[in-house]
Amino acid sequence: MPNTDHDFHHDDFEFAHEEGEKLIDRTYSATSYAKDVWNNFKKNKGALIGIVIILFIILMAIVGPGMNDYTYKQIHGGQECLVPRVPGLEKLGIFDFPRGVKLTGTGFPIILGQGAKLQRALIQYMLDVHCREQ
Repeated sequence: MPNTDHDFHHDDFEFAHEEGEKLIDRTYSATSYAKDVWNNFKKNKGALIGIVIILFIILMAIVGPGMNDYTYKQIHGGQECLVPRVPGLEKLGIFDFPRGVKLTGTGFPIILGQGAKLQRALIQYMLDVHCREQ
């Protein structure tokens, strides 16, 4: 059993404040847990930006579908076999979209010249990376 006999004297304790400084007790208003959380949340700018983005996404998920004339049940016939067009890529001569549609009947492009070499190099690189990891 520990010894509980302690002799404390008045000189054993000193005030932490400086001499002549006034000691004033501060009173804080009682706040709820939710208000305390909100006050701390408002100090974090990243959290505020994140909540604004999340609220915008939720709002658009609710309001967005009503912003056009179509519903999710409608099917737009005649547009399923359109050729995908990427104007910048057509001019480079990397993809041949019309020939790809004739060959496959769908929107798969034929890759030509340097585009085919680039695709093959990327495939080979990924094969090399994954074979080294095993």
